Amino acid sequence: MKNILNKWMALAACLMALVLTAGTLPVTAAQSDTPTGTQEGTTIAILGADLTQEQHDALLKEFGASAQTKILTVTNEEEHQALDGVIPDEQIGTDAISSVMITFKKKGSGLNLHMTHITYVTPQSYADALTTLGITDADIQISAPFDVSGTAALTGIMKGYEDATGQTIDDDVKNAVNEEAVTTTELTNDLAEKMGTEEAEKAVTNIINNIKIEINNQNPQSEEEVEAIVRKVLEEQGITLSDEDFLKLVNLFNKMKDLNIDWANVVDIIEAKGNDLINALTNSATTAEQKSFWQNIGDFFRNLIAQIKSLFN
Repeated sequence: MKNILNKWMALAACLMALVLTAGTLPVTAAQSDTPTGTQEGTTIAILGADLTQEQHDALLKEFGASAQTKILTVTNEEEHQALDGVIPDEQIGTDAISSVMITFKKKGSGLNLHMTHITYVTPQSYADALTTLGITDADIQISAPFDVSGTAALTGIMKGYEDATGQTIDDDVKNAVNEEAVTTTELTNDLAEKMGTEEAEKAVTNIINNIKIEINNQNPQSEEEVEAIVRKVLEEQGITLSDEDFLKLVNLFNKMKDLNIDWANVVDIIEAKGNDLINALTNSATTAEQKSFWQNIGDFFRNLIAQIKSLFN
């Protein structure tokens, strides 16, 4: 019985980590659950400009693109414009290969991310970029004909958003989206050398989201205050970072504190994504006992989130 209880407690802990993962920064460009100008079922594919025609056609087939799918290209020059100084040149490379297709879904559908042949940018980094831009309900397919870093697809996501919505993303917001995605990726890769990829992903998720929570609570006005928050969160998480990685976090959130971010929406996103996850887990359960367990867990976290939200009222 004790082993069963421990297993359920571990699953509950994982659920909380996943719920926290959804708490991505909503910025000025992302005030609604579904981006303005998009319709359910709209698809847009942004393909690397340096694909051969055969590779181009094969990726569209892999994505399941239709005659109604709008097709754009992203160039290596656009990658460098967006990512120079944020991502090492060797990761950006000289060719734009990775590609992405976005299918907008109805409100409440959540993000469904499928990724193949991407070796540098992590799934969570793409999810952070999408959610920050306000794309919270979509099927996202990211792929390439062979293993690549994935930077062209990261750049392509923002290009596709602007085309689909007719909205121009502020340069400061673009920089924040890119830097958050890259910081998440690099911290995960660095920590994975010490603790393995799975544990590193969990650790980085907890670090990033707890820093966001503390920034929301404390409203820091100086870099020194941001540095104190980062240090506090790392100590609480029991994580030691290199000086370089520590400074990456401080620099990232020092920039973000000066953006026009609607911090109150963070808890709303956590609640929405938490409910999506709870519903998905409940629906995938195969026995009445499992369904009852996830429903009880869902009730617990919904009540907990409601209590957290009450602190902001």
